[in-house]
Amino acid sequence: MTDTVPTRSVDVTTEIAAPADAVWAALTQAELLARWFSPTAERDGDKVRLAWGPDMVMEERFVEVVKGRHLRWADTPDAPIIVDWHLETKGGHTVVRLVQSGLSASAEWDDAYESFETGWRYFLFNLRHYLTRHRGTPRDIAWTRRPTELSRSVLWERLMDALKKVTPRAVIAELKPSRGVWATIPELNDAVLFLEIEGKTLGVYLSTYGLPADKVRELQPWIDDFSLVAT
Repeated sequence: MTDTVPTRSVDVTTEIAAPADAVWAALTQAELLARWFSPTAERDGDKVRLAWGPDMVMEERFVEVVKGRHLRWADTPDAPIIVDWHLETKGGHTVVRLVQSGLSASAEWDDAYESFETGWRYFLFNLRHYLTRHRGTPRDIAWTRRPTELSRSVLWERLMDALKKVTPRAVIAELKPSRGVWATIPELNDAVLFLEIEGKTLGVYLSTYGLPADKVRELQPWIDDFSLVAT
């Protein structure tokens, strides 16, 4: 008899004022995945490569597909950890439910679980923001990841203080204390700023839409300077 290892799931739902076919396209087309998920995405058949630079790459397969209704991502068809996307039409909107299952329920996985949940909440917000505010517009992203020796609580306090003072003004959309916060920046055509504490690393990501390329390049030093709160 084989012992069953206890597992847990991340389960996040959002409602998007967009038709299901638009949401489905954003989940399955590489060009559109790069507008709300990873900075770069490449698809080859049922395989998709999602990258945040050369040192942070996800390679997934679409192992189950019911067009417009259900999509399953996994490393391999029998992978223990899977991501299911469920779509349901509701009054002209689309309800999107994300379930990442197979995560270990052991205490050693607590930090990873919290990071997964924070990340998925942000990505569903960004999916909704893209489809309702910037649909059809390519994304340019300025970002950095900075190592830190600060405790999570100290770094979080610094982040919140810096976010209150940042120029241009950031409007907080949602936060998970000591984990991550995402905000819109009206003066940058409703760009999205995502700050994430992941282990001993601070990630700072600014998703912009419809801004001139030279303006986005000018924002990279601003992102780099902001990340210095981690030092």
